[in-house]
Amino acid sequence: MKPVMKPVMKPEVVHVDDFIDDRRRSSEAERYARFFFEMHRRPAWQWAEFGRWMERFELYATHRETGKRWRIVGCSSMGDVYVKELKGAPVGTVGRSWQPYYDDRGFMPTEFKDWSDTP
Repeated sequence: MKPVMKPVMKPEVVHVDDFIDDRRRSSEAERYARFFFEMHRRPAWQWAEFGRWMERFELYATHRETGKRWRIVGCSSMGDVYVKELKGAPVGTVGRSWQPYYDDRGFMPTEFKDWSDTP
């Protein structure tokens, strides 16, 4: 008898711009995440002009598969999300100079749950 393979349920692959535009994501936490991502999709000149106010907003989420809590520090035009481990996550300029500030990237926004502005 062949072993039965259980299907692996993966979250849908959703570009961050589609996540922002999806008004079905209407819980308070999801609206905050959409707002945060919209802010982080602003062009470089807007970060240079308004970054000191924009960087005050923080976003945290739990990875659906691993259960690990992350600080979300940005997103890209490729549609992925930048994350930082919670331990020692710097507060400050993560805008257009976030390269040293993220630990990993390549996640889709739908891979996360439990959005919050606090860890």
